[in-house]
Amino acid sequence: MRVLVTGAAGFLGCNVVRVLLGQGCEVYAVTRPTTDLWRIRDLGLHLVVCDLQDFESALQCVQTVRPQVCYHFAWADGADLNSFDNANHLRPSMDFARMLAEAGCERFVGVGTVHEYDTSIGKLSESSPLKPHNVHAATKIALAVALHQIEQNTQMKCTWVRPFFHYGPYEQPRRLVRSVIDSLRNDRPALTTSGEQRVDYLHVEDAATGICAAAVAGLPVANISSGRAVAVRDIVLRIGQLMNKVDLLQIGAIQHRRPEPAYICGDNSLLCGKTSWQPKYDLDAGLCHSIDWWVHGRA
Repeated sequence: MRVLVTGAAGFLGCNVVRVLLGQGCEVYAVTRPTTDLWRIRDLGLHLVVCDLQDFESALQCVQTVRPQVCYHFAWADGADLNSFDNANHLRPSMDFARMLAEAGCERFVGVGTVHEYDTSIGKLSESSPLKPHNVHAATKIALAVALHQIEQNTQMKCTWVRPFFHYGPYEQPRRLVRSVIDSLRNDRPALTTSGEQRVDYLHVEDAATGICAAAVAGLPVANISSGRAVAVRDIVLRIGQLMNKVDLLQIGAIQHRRPEPAYICGDNSLLCGKTSWQPKYDLDAGLCHSIDWWVHGRA
C-alpha cells in the first residue's frame, strides 16, 4: 500500500507513520522545507518536501507520489485555537483532496478534533451535535463537509476521525503530560491549574492504531478516544506518584486561561464494534510508558 502522510513530523502524525510502516506500507511523508524532522529522522520514509499552501507544489506532490491512501494531519499550529491561520489551511486542504481524487487516490483520511462537538452534552458519539467554540474546530468542520461533497462526486472515499486528548512519546513541551514530566525529571515545581475538569485521555500509540483501524475499515467518521474520563488533577497527581515527586506538584497554581467544559468523554463503541481495535494502554500503564520514554528513552 502506497500511503501519503501530511504533517508526518507532528506528534500524532509521526505515531501514525510508525503504525503504517509496521503494517508494511510504503510511506511518503510530506514536510515543509523548514520542518524539524527529529520525530521521524530514524525511519525509512520517502520524504517529500512540499508546501501544501502552494498549489503547484501540492499538485506536483500528488502527481509524483500518486498514493492509494492519504492521511492528512497538516494544519495550523494548535497553540492558538482561535488563530485565523486555521482558515489559511482550509482551501489548500480542499484543493489537495480534489487533486488526490483526480489522481486516483482511493481513500482520504481527514483529521478533525473533539472541539467540533457541543461539549456541554456529556458523553459524545459520532452523531452528537456539533458546536465549534473556536476557529480551529470551525474550519475542521468545514473541511469535513467539503470532503463529503468530494466523495459524492468522485471515486475517492473519505474517513473523518476525531481524536480526543492524547499523550505519550514525541509530545510537544506545552502539553499537560509532557510538561509535568519535564518539570519533575528536572526537579522543578510542576505548576498546573486546579484540574477539576474530567477529560478523555488516550495514549498516542492507541490513538494512532485507532486512526489506522478506522481507515482500513472504511468508517465514514470515528471517535478516537478511550471511552473514559478522568480528572486532570488525578493525572497530574499520578505522574507525581509514579516519579516519587509529589512534593513538587503545585496543582492550582495557574489560573485557567479560558472557561473549559467540566466533562469531555468520547463514545468509542463504533470504532471498537466495527474493527478489532482496543486500547493497548490503560491510563496507569500509559503514564508509566510515557515517563520511561521521556526519562530514559529519547535521552
